Amino acid sequence: MSELQDLTALIRANTALIVIETQDEGRVVELFRQALMHVWRALYRWSITEGLRRIDMDREDEPVGPPDASALLNTIRQADQRGIYLLLDVHPTSATPATSACCATSCSAATANRTCW
Repeated sequence: MSELQDLTALIRANTALIVIETQDEGRVVELFRQALMHVWRALYRWSITEGLRRIDMDREDEPVGPPDASALLNTIRQADQRGIYLLLDVHPTSATPATSACCATSCSAATANRTCW
């Protein structure tokens, strides 16, 4: 299977958390954009410098909310539609205990809501 087919299969399976470690973030973002042609989800990108932005196909919205990981996880948990959230600057070694706990809670909620990130 190709990377695109593998990613699409994971998204369709409602996988709550997909971890991709790479230095080529642009290639990964483009791979997720290509996956949107096969699955209907909103696509968001979050970074510590920009905050959360919706980046579907050919659009890129203004950031929503503060560039804070805990606030981001609450935003994801409260989302009313399924989506894919690319968290570019979240690293296990830099997370606070509160953020780690919020992440675990969000993953549980994501599984129930069929949100992929």
